[in-house]
Amino acid sequence: MRALVKRHAIAMNPTFAQADSRTRRQLLALRQEAQTDKAPRVALRLQALLLSADGHTPPQIAGLLHVHRTRVHAWVCNWNAHGQEGIKEGHRS
Repeated sequence: MRALVKRHAIAMNPTFAQADSRTRRQLLALRQEAQTDKAPRVALRLQALLLSADGHTPPQIAGLLHVHRTRVHAWVCNWNAHGQEGIKEGHRS
């Protein structure tokens, strides 16, 4: 039981989307394209990535976008690992 308590006491560091200014412009353009193409789920993922790049944590983003925090974490990890391919509809890591 004591080991279980210690394991829960460890704080996890949030993962943030990796985006320099050029990549941020790319994310903005992709979000606009997704909105124009009527792809709301992709646009939502891109919005989450932009918020993450601005320093919002997955739980904060989840609250703002009304999605589960594990989805936000998965989107950020997919973006960081696979780039644009990681946010496409149907992508599985």
